[in-house]
Amino acid sequence: MNPINCLKISLSAFSPFHSGTYDGERKLLALGMGFERQNDAMWHLNARADTITTPLTLMAIDLFGELPLPKNKALTFYTGYFYYDFGPDYLRVIGFNNVGRGVNEMGTFNGSGNSWPGIGTGHTVYFQGGFLWKIPERKEKIQPFISGQYSQYQRLDDPVSYFEGGVNLLLNRQGSKITLAFQNRPVFDFSGEGRLLETTRRNAFVLQYQLRLE
Repeated sequence: MNPINCLKISLSAFSPFHSGTYDGERKLLALGMGFERQNDAMWHLNARADTITTPLTLMAIDLFGELPLPKNKALTFYTGYFYYDFGPDYLRVIGFNNVGRGVNEMGTFNGSGNSWPGIGTGHTVYFQGGFLWKIPERKEKIQPFISGQYSQYQRLDDPVSYFEGGVNLLLNRQGSKITLAFQNRPVFDFSGEGRLLETTRRNAFVLQYQLRLE
């Protein structure tokens, strides 16, 4: 793959979407690096309930590649390393929007639904890959994919590992597609000594349809 190819890409200024793939129509290899720092961007309370401000520091390096193959097939991959400092012990637990947010004494640190610790102060490695092929004599394409995340957050005493695999049915490229995915996520809770540890793992199946209006 020729990295020069990534300099020839023309991006639309009329759409807020970024597909992350050209469906095997272009040969790409792109290396990215970034850094951001904002003084006094974050705040927290100390033991005396004083407001303490801290800087926000973000660093990342990633690699994206797409390789067209014979017979209308293509291989796509992305991987990256990220270091985030949002302040001491910052942790965000993410999940699908859920109207039922309450948990009782049987709940865990993750909270309700399928939430899991997805971002926080610490180190993260992320990867995803997909293999695409066109259905013969049709415009639809099929794309099996896998992705995963491994993080070590300051707030948690165990690392976070999250995995997903599934298949996309591209009805109209990335503008209209159906996705069936299997997800495996960690569940964290406090131990008897007050440490935040992974206590179990849970699975989820996700079926979704995505339509881009642009």
